[in-house]
Amino acid sequence: MFNFVFYTSDWQFTRMQLLDILKRKDTFWIPGVSSQIKKPYKTFHRLHVSPRINDKINLPYKEVWFKKYFTKTFENNYPICFVFFATQENCDLLSRGYAKNLRTNYSDCKIVFCVMDRIQQKYDTIKNFDLKFLKEECDLVVTNNPLDAEEYNIKYYIGMYSKLNCKYNKSVAHPDILFVGLMKDRLETLYTIFEKATAEGYQCDFYITGVPKEKQKYEDYITFNNEMPYSQMIEKTVNSKCILDLMHRNTNAFTSRFAEAIFYDKFLLSNSERVKDSKYYNEKWMKTFKNPLDIDFSFINEIQNQPRYNYNGDLSPNKFLQWLEEVL
Repeated sequence: MFNFVFYTSDWQFTRMQLLDILKRKDTFWIPGVSSQIKKPYKTFHRLHVSPRINDKINLPYKEVWFKKYFTKTFENNYPICFVFFATQENCDLLSRGYAKNLRTNYSDCKIVFCVMDRIQQKYDTIKNFDLKFLKEECDLVVTNNPLDAEEYNIKYYIGMYSKLNCKYNKSVAHPDILFVGLMKDRLETLYTIFEKATAEGYQCDFYITGVPKEKQKYEDYITFNNEMPYSQMIEKTVNSKCILDLMHRNTNAFTSRFAEAIFYDKFLLSNSERVKDSKYYNEKWMKTFKNPLDIDFSFINEIQNQPRYNYNGDLSPNKFLQWLEEVL
């Protein structure tokens, strides 16, 4: 048995992702270590550990803050499992010896590092991301991408998502196909799907972020660069017929869009054959494609064929905690 401490970003999606476990007495969430610094010291802490400042001059004694990041006392005496999500702040912390500090203060603790994205994406976006170092510092490194698990010899876990309580609203628009996400390497595919679907009479509701002005098309019908709160995105999901899920190159993970389709009983249109490996896969409700020009959208209109996945909670972070208990 363990108590669990999660070090993550303060991003709303992360809070929603962990929602199922946030009220557990054996779990404590730290949404950025600055959240644990009391008000009189916040400005000094922010300046002292600032990556921008430390890139120019490496300020000493940042380790003095370690003791303030985690001060909670649990009701039981179980060992603590510290779970770090792959953020810039957490990589900075661990590179400064925070894992060693935790082991000094909690000799029976376990340390887990979660990369719920492509490993290469973390190398590209986190300055001091070092998988070799992380594997040495942590008891377990976990990814939800089976391709990365095999290539880098780390542990695979399917992923964790919490189902939100959001109800269907008859008074709002109910588009046929919903897409919400970053442009990344899929903009032309999105445009092709939009063109084909609208030409066939289907209503698309697309929200694409990270798109330069010169690459934007169909501005009257597609919303660009609008950072939507996750709770609002779920409202749109619940009130749409079909979720469009486009995987990035070099990944084979189950995505949050896949989970949301199952949670809220929605049709799924995906470019990943991976969905066929899920116990929830039903060819009547989930369609995969390689060439967007070959998509047959008609399954969305099957009134007598509405999805009923009977989700049983196995993607919940509660299951992730159970899994950690088994593998550590």
